[in-house]
Amino acid sequence: MKKSKERTTGAFALAAVTALLAVGCSGEHSDEKPDGAGGPAAAVTKAALAYQDAVNARQWRRVCELRAPSLREGSVEECTKREEADDAPPPTHATASPSSSRGPERASTGPVKAELSAHVPAIGAHPAGQGVILSYTYTWPNETGIERWALRLVQQDGAWLVEQVEDAMRGEVTAEFMRAVLAKEMRR
Repeated sequence: MKKSKERTTGAFALAAVTALLAVGCSGEHSDEKPDGAGGPAAAVTKAALAYQDAVNARQWRRVCELRAPSLREGSVEECTKREEADDAPPPTHATASPSSSRGPERASTGPVKAELSAHVPAIGAHPAGQGVILSYTYTWPNETGIERWALRLVQQDGAWLVEQVEDAMRGEVTAEFMRAVLAKEMRR
């Protein structure tokens, strides 16, 4: 009887430990992976993915709608006009060959993926918020590579808006790396 009780107790303890590990009992790093379920982490990830999808699709009005006023630098309309002007192709000489003979005018991009999400502290003019590292593949013209960006999102009027965007190609995808990348002072 004693062996049976010990086995039952041991099995119960093993099941409890396994359950705690599966749930993530420490909570220390619980905000560092994108959350596919509901909740704030899912809302932040959804907003970050929508932003990068709009950038990749050159949907400048949508990009500006998803930016915090500090990054937008003016109204949505002013931001949209600026982005459209920056995106306009340079004028070409009448004798230049058409773009189809040179290859595509821009890279094609693959699906955007959220690699990491974690709290980022305030620094300088940047408020505290949630950081997300996004990545996607690109092909242009015959080269394929990966782009990786760190975004700082802040909640304003119930919506998560992009407040900062930084290149995140040079480093390991960790919360510490993301926080270091997003520790840059606001550029004007």
